[in-house]
Amino acid sequence: MLGFQIVADQSDGQARLSELDGVVGQVEIPTFSGAAFNDQVTPGANLSAATERDWITLHVKGPVQRNMGTSCSNYSHNGQRFEAIKIDGVRYKAEDLPKIVVTGPSSMGLRIKRSLVRGQAGDVGGATITMIGCGDFSLGKVARNLELIVAGSGDCRTESVGGGLHASLASPRDYQTGPVKGNLKLDLAGSGTIRHGGTVVDPQINIIGSVNVSIAKLKGSSRVTKLGSGGFKVD
Repeated sequence: MLGFQIVADQSDGQARLSELDGVVGQVEIPTFSGAAFNDQVTPGANLSAATERDWITLHVKGPVQRNMGTSCSNYSHNGQRFEAIKIDGVRYKAEDLPKIVVTGPSSMGLRIKRSLVRGQAGDVGGATITMIGCGDFSLGKVARNLELIVAGSGDCRTESVGGGLHASLASPRDYQTGPVKGNLKLDLAGSGTIRHGGTVVDPQINIIGSVNVSIAKLKGSSRVTKLGSGGFKVD
């Protein structure tokens, strides 16, 4: 953890959290005001996921365990290019992977751990997301804090962040977010493009490599350290 705590709306006396741990595949997390938790897992040809609930959390458990090796690769078939993932040296194609749908309230907390996922989530109360390898994930509005850790190539998008944003990204292809009301801290390595629309407050940005960062509007002052050819600008 990098210091943020996931916080969901507790106006009804209890927090609600959806946790995806070691998940691979397609993930859809639609959220609605006052919605109850619901989940559906459609197994792939070779991999699936299991779900369980306790009084505050819906857990979705995938096949990736701690210390397993994971990677992504591209391959060609009949003149078309496809993406595959490897888990402990075994390659899986798209048809091997499950599809996971989790419905919940827009006030819920979202935690994604050690996962390789593609998909999207609606509005959430707060989120901590850790993606390993490739991935493509988008979030709606995050009411409070967002912590994002991505190791490997992938595209990430966030509509807006109502609290602080701390992102640690290694070789991001593309990351975009709207306004960030709290403090912004970015630890970036490799190459890629980071775009923040709207206003950001007192950003702290550390760049190693050729990552380029742009923000639409700055409030306060920026602290930027660079090692390499990466850059920072205010539009």
